[in-house]
Parts: sequence; C-alpha cells; structure tokens
Amino acid sequence: MDSFEEQLECILANMRQARKKRGIRQYEMAEKLGYQPGLYNKIELGHKRLHLSTLFEFAKVLDIPLSDLFLHPDVEKRSVNEKFEKLISLPEKEREAVERMMDMAIERFEMMDKM
Repeated sequence: MDSFEEQLECILANMRQARKKRGIRQYEMAEKLGYQPGLYNKIELGHKRLHLSTLFEFAKVLDIPLSDLFLHPDVEKRSVNEKFEKLISLPEKEREAVERMMDMAIERFEMMDKM
C-alpha cells in the first residue's frame, strides 16, 4: 500500500494533469476556485494543506468525477461492480470509513445541485 505522501502526490499529479489537459493555467484555476494564484500554486505543489472541499470544487470546475483525482496512474478505472466488490471485502472499520466518505460526497453534491 502506498504511503500517505505517495497517495497525496498521486492526487496532486492527477489535479495537474486534469487542469493541463483542459488547457487551464494555474492562475486561471486559482481564479475559478476563488484563490490567490500563489496559494493555489502552493496547494498544487503540496506545500499547503489540501482540503476535501478544494477537491470537490476542483472536480466541479473541470466537470470531472471526484474519483478521477484519486486514481493511481498505473491502475485502470474499475467498473462499479468491481468497486462494490472491493468495498464489501474491506475490513469493517475501513469499509465504514469509505461509506462515510461516500455519504459526505453525496450530501455535498446534493447541496451543490440546490445552489
């Protein structure tokens, strides 16, 4: 299993790749997210704490699934059934943590839809 630092770098790399794929510069992304360009640069480089709310907004601005930011570049996307099978095979505490994150994500998206 990857360390926290390796997982974080994967997320940051996915953020950079998604932004660049759409031809958006860092200062433009900062503006879209309501951040100062210097702060956004530090977030994307991993020098500032990355909040889950930032990931939600980032995915929303780029119109990509939030889960794309968590994919390891060497792993192909899994089907929903494969994800479900993996989820139910996790130890109870880990499964409950993932389920809570899913619930929070669903609530967040429902709130954004109402705006």
